[in-house]
Amino acid sequence: MIRERWNDSWNLIWTRTISRGTTSNQLSTLSSLLDPIILTEARDEWIWLLDPNFGFTVKKTRIHLDDALLPDAYISTRWCRFISKKVNIFVWRALRDRLPTRWNLNSKGVELESILCPNCLSSPENLHHSLWTCIHATCVWLKVFNWLELPCPTPSSIQDVYEYVDQLHFQKERKSIIEAIFGVVLWTLWNFRNQLIFSSHCMARNEIFDKITSTSFLWCRVPWLEPSMKTQLDGTRSTPQVAFSSTEPSPPAEMVPENAT
Repeated sequence: MIRERWNDSWNLIWTRTISRGTTSNQLSTLSSLLDPIILTEARDEWIWLLDPNFGFTVKKTRIHLDDALLPDAYISTRWCRFISKKVNIFVWRALRDRLPTRWNLNSKGVELESILCPNCLSSPENLHHSLWTCIHATCVWLKVFNWLELPCPTPSSIQDVYEYVDQLHFQKERKSIIEAIFGVVLWTLWNFRNQLIFSSHCMARNEIFDKITSTSFLWCRVPWLEPSMKTQLDGTRSTPQVAFSSTEPSPPAEMVPENAT
């Protein structure tokens, strides 16, 4: 059938005259696609363009999809031994912007009533806003950095927060503890966000920092932290002070509670 319509060029017979407009434009586009094609006497065959020599393979398909869909920037996997597996996995997803924020859901075609942050209701809820730039999240982070006696950075992404930890001139053990605390902060902020959306009972915003400090002391098995203190912290509003100075001083002999607001 194709041979009948080919004589060094396409010989097409139409039942009616092609009028100008959309049909004519479509014909021109079709011709531009067919004209470069050269027909031979060889037998027709399928060719896998990703690998013409060896044909279709799942491996080549996976590589092609990864190159097309996954972010170009390489992000190393972080694993902190002080926090649970589910929190480590949560941090792994957060660093790759794989959390179901309203912005991400909307970009995937999920219909939502609103893409505004459920916490502040003033800006679209993308990952960085939800876990850092939202006014309520920022207040929590300021309290955390004040608690740790560290200068608060101005990151442009969650990855920058962890790069900040890597650049601290502390011993490896203490850097791991700070990384664990940051994981607790992200986990607690996200849980509070989910409570706002899905739960009829939500903890008060002024309890978020207390939850972070108590969870941090329970999860981080600091050698100089007394076990009795870990137990007492759970469910209380006491906030012991933890200092991480660049000179690596010995831990304070007495921890002075501060009333969290």
